[in-house]
Amino acid sequence: MTQVDVTFIIPGNPVAKGRPRARVFNGRVHLYTPAKTKYYEQKVQRTAQRASLVSTEQPIRIDILAVTKRPQRLCRKKDPDGLIYRPAKPDGDNIRKAILDGLSMFFDDKQVVSGETVCLYAAKNSDGYAVVRVRDDLEKEKDIVSRLGLEMKPEGQ
Repeated sequence: MTQVDVTFIIPGNPVAKGRPRARVFNGRVHLYTPAKTKYYEQKVQRTAQRASLVSTEQPIRIDILAVTKRPQRLCRKKDPDGLIYRPAKPDGDNIRKAILDGLSMFFDDKQVVSGETVCLYAAKNSDGYAVVRVRDDLEKEKDIVSRLGLEMKPEGQ
């Protein structure tokens, strides 16, 4: 069994997974992925290949740091210089979906059992990027539950 622990950087602003689009062609409905999403998923796949990500059948953890270019309104003198949280669109769930779909040639989505997505604005005058870490060394189930503070017992016990 090979150990998987690969980190790679996808240059450019992260792109959220777009909703499927539909059009009628020759009387039939044709569903397709928006071009922007499709190109980003291909970019993720190429970047992962260059980083030597290998296929695995093991459960895996994927952590994503999604950093987008800071808007002009947050580049004033009084604004902090470094990374800051981004409570705006595109949301982390849809960025995660696009990246996972881009990694689908290496493993199935169902193998991803853990991970975090953190969305930030870049430092002033910096461009966006995404950092993706794929690994198969998972925390013990009991440790995760206690770290998250979600330990609950079923009723009646």
